[in-house]
Amino acid sequence: MPSSYDLRRQLEFSLGHSYTIESELSGGGMARVFLATERALGRRVVIKVLASDVAADVSTKRFEREVRLAASLQQANIVPVLSAGNIAGVLHYTMPFVEGLSLRARLQQKGRPTLTETVGILRDVARALAYAHEHGVVHRDIKPENVLLSGGAAVVTDFGIAKAIASARLPTRETAAVEITVTQLGTAVGTPAYMAPEQVSADPRIDHRADLYSFGCLAYELLAGTPPFEARSMHALFAAHLSERPVPLGEKNADTPPPLAAVVMRCLEKDPDLRPQSARDILRTLEGVTAGASRVAKAWQSLSRKQRWWVAGAASAALVAGAVWLLFVLGTYGVVAGARWRADDTKHARFTQLTSQPGIEWFPSLSPDGKWVVYSGEQSGNRDIYLQSVGGETAINLTKDSPAADDQPAFSPDGERIAFRSGRDGGGVFVMGRTGEGLRRVTDRGFRPAWSPDGKRLAFVHENVEINPGNFEVVSALWVVDVAGGEPRRLSALDAVMPAWSPNGHRIAFMSRTGAPSVGDVLTIPANGGNAVPVTNDVHRDWSPAWSADGRYLYFSSDRSGSMNLWRVRIDEESGQTRGPPEQVTTPTTYLAHPATSTVGGNVAYTSALITINVQRLGFDPVKGIFVGEPTWVTTGTRRWSSPDPSPDGEWVAFYSLAQPEGHLYVSRSDGTGLRRLTGDSAVADRVPRWSPDGQWIAYFSNRARSFHLWKIRADGSGLQRLTPRIGAYASWSPDGRRVATSGGANLGDSVRLYTIGVDAPFEAQRPDVAPPSALGRFYANSWSADGTKLVGQLGQIGPEGTGLAVYSIADKKYERITDFGEWPVWLPDGRRFLFVADGNAFYVADVRSKEVRKVYSVRRDMIGPPRLTRDGRMAFFTHRVTEADIWLLSTNRD
Repeated sequence: MPSSYDLRRQLEFSLGHSYTIESELSGGGMARVFLATERALGRRVVIKVLASDVAADVSTKRFEREVRLAASLQQANIVPVLSAGNIAGVLHYTMPFVEGLSLRARLQQKGRPTLTETVGILRDVARALAYAHEHGVVHRDIKPENVLLSGGAAVVTDFGIAKAIASARLPTRETAAVEITVTQLGTAVGTPAYMAPEQVSADPRIDHRADLYSFGCLAYELLAGTPPFEARSMHALFAAHLSERPVPLGEKNADTPPPLAAVVMRCLEKDPDLRPQSARDILRTLEGVTAGASRVAKAWQSLSRKQRWWVAGAASAALVAGAVWLLFVLGTYGVVAGARWRADDTKHARFTQLTSQPGIEWFPSLSPDGKWVVYSGEQSGNRDIYLQSVGGETAINLTKDSPAADDQPAFSPDGERIAFRSGRDGGGVFVMGRTGEGLRRVTDRGFRPAWSPDGKRLAFVHENVEINPGNFEVVSALWVVDVAGGEPRRLSALDAVMPAWSPNGHRIAFMSRTGAPSVGDVLTIPANGGNAVPVTNDVHRDWSPAWSADGRYLYFSSDRSGSMNLWRVRIDEESGQTRGPPEQVTTPTTYLAHPATSTVGGNVAYTSALITINVQRLGFDPVKGIFVGEPTWVTTGTRRWSSPDPSPDGEWVAFYSLAQPEGHLYVSRSDGTGLRRLTGDSAVADRVPRWSPDGQWIAYFSNRARSFHLWKIRADGSGLQRLTPRIGAYASWSPDGRRVATSGGANLGDSVRLYTIGVDAPFEAQRPDVAPPSALGRFYANSWSADGTKLVGQLGQIGPEGTGLAVYSIADKKYERITDFGEWPVWLPDGRRFLFVADGNAFYVADVRSKEVRKVYSVRRDMIGPPRLTRDGRMAFFTHRVTEADIWLLSTNRD
């Protein structure tokens, strides 16, 4: 690593435009730490520069991606990561400067803290770990050096940095095998005195429970005065972590409260399954100890004179400690006050990662006995159905002979058959034996099949929902079909996706996206049809329901805690009436989807996903119809963006947020600077912005008037106006900017028709010019040609299951099919060719006259689209989605 002087000169050269470097705070094998002032905001920050040998092995892109996840943590006991990057070869990250001492410095200067101080420090660290783990971030290097004491509180620093460096140094997602010491190899991915056994042994399945072991080491040191293990060599220290048991904490410090000593010793178990399963469990014990101390006085006051005499009499020289702790425990657990301690339902919960392949594994379904899981994955490069033992790691590809996408599998109630969605032979719902034999089609339509408990029928829906429940294009009816064959029967005309049949056959749960204010509630309906009963009805997004084995609970995914996680509600299966408010079932994930339960054991399998969607731009040659150069990121970070549209001059781009919060419009310069929000009121969803040809207005669709309508707003956020008197979506401006084309109906559920309106009259005075119906199916306009004569759009429904692209001639009032695949077409300037996306991973150019279609750009595994072009056609903007999804299992002794 360069000298301190040389490195500071390098920092001033590369970062001087943003920071004033004040001094070097510390240095080590992994990084050097500098104090600086951020010029733009005037705030003091810490800049940590990775050692050159570490940085040389680090992929900047992967490092930034991991650090972005850590940067999303916003909690009082966590020092947030502000930024990270590689500028002129300096790989660094920044954090706010915190006034105060590290816990290590505190121990060196003043020795062991008092019991009250110790409990306070541990409580703050546990709060930080609980929050981070619930948001999918593991620290991997909990130690006194990474705990800062400031303003009477403890804050944890360097969250996620250890994993960021480990992930960056390896090509795989599981990076625990590089857990080494800072002092030995200069790699901050673990410190020997605090490393969990699974870190020492390079177990690739490290999870949040490694942090709980490190927490136990830290707590032990604070209470006992020494770490749980000490040795003269690193190898001896590693051996101690793997095989030795620490001296019981009560023997090292008899003043340690028994509940606290017990939870610390549990944290130090070699087997992660024997430790507390969440930091939240530890936090409850710490809060109980804190509350217990204050209850002692109240408990004493509540005793009768005789009871006080008994306690005082016990306080002889031999029994004083026991009597005091008896009163402490009585006060802590409420015995004196008459309270009754009750075990938490989830204290025995275990979380196990079942899959870890690159890309997507999702839509799990557990066999009735809980021993097998079937899911959809992309290991073969094509989406297939996989069968895997819950206790094993080898998956069997059941649909490897199919070139089409196979998805959304569901075990039958007897575990002998699997229903699934497939795109083969035109698509539909299929059934096969448990090992892939006896394949046959049940219906030529539908998504997300759900078995009736007798195994004779399947419920399914018309619209696909994968990972984003906010996508809503058309009303998706709920259908039922006999597995043996026959015509499907529509059970409900309500919007319905993600169906789940109750275990006793009484009701079917589903998500509906047409209610207000949330566009995302769970409902149930009698299995033979009838009136739907709401399970949730609020501003949160609730989806993907799954019944407990006995029908007493309905599990579902929800963002009501701030991130998408697991919830459940007690319910009467026969009536559908809820029996209490929703209860959170916290899991270690940032985004939970597709929960599925087993009949035996009370287990829940689910998809744990990490999704980033950012905007890119890429040069385009409109004459040759090809892309040029390499894509450039317009946005970065963990917030998910959608549907970018450039201003006519290409200087600005508009898009909307898919999360944090969902459905607000933003604009930024085309290089990503100058980001500002246009909408942010009570409207649930503002979507798919489209610039007017003069660059003065942005049209979009929104449900701010309950149903979806087109609206327009100026680029500075002023002048909001409703445009359409009837339902509409996806605005296409005429080249003169005087009219807008869209597709919709007079009311929700009506037939979708193409129509155009003027943009200057009030919406009440609009008289839509409705086009004739298309014999090719529903037509969704997406782009108006530069000569004003044609509209290009998608047939069928928006999404991968559309039936192709067509052109509507305004003068002739006729539709012409151009392709039988693809979506989101946009005209090139010549009005003869258009650009579109297909399969979520490739762009194509189609010629209207010759019908020639050429692939012009593609990505592997990731998803791109929809594309939009500047007026001159020389720059394309689109989203690039990266999704990592694995199957996890929640095991508990209770439903």
